[in-house]
This record gives sequence, structure tokens and C-alpha cells, in this order.
Amino acid sequence: MSKRKNSKGPRIEITRNKVGDDSDSFQAMDPVETWEEAEIAECYSTEEQKQIIRVIAVEPIENYQLKIHLSDGRQGIFDMSPYLDIGVFQELKDLNYFRRVKAAFGGVVWPNEQDLSPETIEYGLRSDLADDNKTL
Repeated sequence: MSKRKNSKGPRIEITRNKVGDDSDSFQAMDPVETWEEAEIAECYSTEEQKQIIRVIAVEPIENYQLKIHLSDGRQGIFDMSPYLDIGVFQELKDLNYFRRVKAAFGGVVWPNEQDLSPETIEYGLRSDLADDNKTL
């Protein structure tokens, strides 16, 4: 079975049925409401969809740390210092560049394609939001 996107929006599933020895016929299955809904439905159950965590806000603070706000209401600090000597993250040692962090695609990103997934952020998030953390 292959999946094709209809030019009008809904996804239609096509099945290939053998008829006779060498000829093929194709049959369209029931379309789903939208392509995006179909993709989500294939990957996650309804309960899992509710558990997807996204970074909704990020703010750089001192000592290469990020103040993070997650979609489930949690807030905390993510320490980037362990990453600074690894490959593409070395560029983040420049504080002016480090300050250019943005929340995007559910995680955090910098202009030159350094990024961290929401799962990585959630795993390393410390909930100790101390008042002495100063914004860069």
C-alpha cells in the first residue's frame, strides 16, 4: 500500500490489487480529513499526543545556561556548558552568538543550525529557577 497526497488536501491511500497474471489495478481507500491529521495519527495515539512536550520560550542567562518554559507549564534551567566542546556547539562559546537562541520546532535553535530537541531539553531541565540567574 502506498500513500499519496491528493492535490486538494486530503490523503488517499492506494492499494495495489493483482488481477489475473500480469495486470495491476488500483483502488482508492477512504480519505482522511487532512494530511497532517493522518501523519499524527500514524505516529501517536491520542494519549501520546497529549504528552508531547514543546519548548515555548527560551532565554539565555549567565554561565551558558538557558531559562526554559515548556508547553506543559514547567519551567527550569538547561545547562549548555557540557555541549560547548562538542562539534557544531563550539560556536556557542561566543556569548554574542549564544544569545541568539530561539524556541522553534519544539526545541531550541541557533542561526547556524545548532539545535536541541524538546526531549533533550526535558531530560536535562533543572527545576531550580533561582532569582539570581541574570539574563545575558
